[in-house]
Amino acid sequence: MSLDHSFPLSFGSLDLHVNYVYRDEVFSQPGLGLPVPALGLVNGRLALTGVELGSTEVKVALWGKNLTDEAEEVYDLSTAGHQFNKPRSYGLDLTVAF
Repeated sequence: MSLDHSFPLSFGSLDLHVNYVYRDEVFSQPGLGLPVPALGLVNGRLALTGVELGSTEVKVALWGKNLTDEAEEVYDLSTAGHQFNKPRSYGLDLTVAF
């Protein structure tokens, strides 16, 4: 599920994207696998686009993954260990087109 919205500005556009990704409970292996709980993650991106500086177009975007910092199991290897999803991460993208 996702939400996208653009806010027009006099010098470009402010674009918002938020999504929610859900995976139901699964089993680590077919048949005798161990149950792995459901997983839900929220991701987002806020971008300032269409900014022109002379003949150059600039886009700046702030993004984040796993915004609620969920630490959920994504795979159960039984006695060999467990694998968890990636922790919250975020970054800034700068794109210059000329």
